[in-house]
Amino acid sequence: MEYIIHGTAMVHLGEECGIYKRNGIEMDYARMDIDYLVNTINGLPKPQAISSVTALRNTATKQTTWENVPGPLGTPFLVRTGPGPIPIDEVRSQVQNTVTFTDNVLRALSGK
Repeated sequence: MEYIIHGTAMVHLGEECGIYKRNGIEMDYARMDIDYLVNTINGLPKPQAISSVTALRNTATKQTTWENVPGPLGTPFLVRTGPGPIPIDEVRSQVQNTVTFTDNVLRALSGK
């Protein structure tokens, strides 16, 4: 699908993108809504869009190196009582897709 990022066309082939995010004291995988993200980026001034997308890329890049999803925040006596987060090995490629997608968005924001 083609998206317009601040006036520059960018193609995204539809691969799922996502990152882990905090949900209270837990860490959960969250799939990205590309349309919403693009609309948000286009609604920001370009410098702020670049900063926001760079932060997202940096988060995803860091997460691709994880061996395991970090445990709950807090003291060691907090024990998970429900199902845990999706293991990183099951979504590592989607997190890597986020890195690729954000790299493409940053290229579009630079006019390339």
